[in-house]
Amino acid sequence: MITLNDIINVSIVREKYEFYENQIKHKDVSTIYSAIKDLVSFIKEIKGYASEELAIILKEQERIAKRIITVIRFRYIIIFLYKRIIEKLINSLEILMTKFLSKLS
Repeated sequence: MITLNDIINVSIVREKYEFYENQIKHKDVSTIYSAIKDLVSFIKEIKGYASEELAIILKEQERIAKRIITVIRFRYIIIFLYKRIIEKLINSLEILMTKFLSKLS
């Protein structure tokens, strides 16, 4: 039997999810990060009350949200590595281009 309390809870969950959707579309990384962390906490709270079918979806949401948090935490390392790899490849390409041009002469 569905009670008024269940209807209110569903309404609250919908409002929270709409809020999270708006926050994760934000351009500011710190806003996204805090919204995702809050979402993970919220998912942990409601997971115990969800049906089996919804719990599976919540687990997947939690897994993806945790991945996003990890990527955001490591973004500076990733950017640093990306820049170093690109610089190294560009230098190698320049050397090879110079070598090629010197062989043409």
